[in-house]
Amino acid sequence: MLPHFNFNAMTALALGQSWNKATPEQKKRLTEEFRSGACHAGRYESSVVLAARPDLVREAIRRALPANPRSLVTAIRSGQKSFEEAGGPRGYFGYPADAGAEEGARTIDALGSILEEAVLAGGA
Repeated sequence: MLPHFNFNAMTALALGQSWNKATPEQKKRLTEEFRSGACHAGRYESSVVLAARPDLVREAIRRALPANPRSLVTAIRSGQKSFEEAGGPRGYFGYPADAGAEEGARTIDALGSILEEAVLAGGA
């Protein structure tokens, strides 16, 4: 998958115009989160929710979810149109049981820093 998928472009699409104002270090911080492709409701997103709105997370269920390393990115690229077709019948990809509020807080800080820097640079 790595030689055929442009993770920088995927991250740029997610960030919109702010991507153009991000520094190389900022771009690296976020691009790594998309590399696995197993990122929908997995560790990355679950960590953010645990940090921002832990009341929305059903902890007993999250902790018991088995890893789903299938790549949603690859599935979409191959034409699969539902989570079930993509190998995620429960609607998640990645490792939600590994999520943590501290990691989510760091991710939110990184995203906030990128946005702040873009605004201060006059790009947003």
